[in-house]
Amino acid sequence: MIKKYNIQSEALPAKKKIAPLFEDWKTLIGKPICLHARPTRIQKSVLTVSVDDSVLFHHLEAYGKKAMLETIQAKYPEVKKIRFQWGVDGKGI
Repeated sequence: MIKKYNIQSEALPAKKKIAPLFEDWKTLIGKPICLHARPTRIQKSVLTVSVDDSVLFHHLEAYGKKAMLETIQAKYPEVKKIRFQWGVDGKGI
């Protein structure tokens, strides 16, 4: 099954420029985190990442946000902030 990502942005050229981030996610972030966290949208230069594991959610929020942002910005400087959402696609569990 192919998952469709909800890529939201203020401008179409920005969508095309940032869309590969969703495909590069596993390479950028690593398999252990990718099992429980995935990007769900980009809006106004803020990347929203849904996290389905509560321990990982709190760890990323408290300790991993800066490192993750730096890793992403190395390839996608358009991303200025990361916002984590608890649950599958931010809908809670």
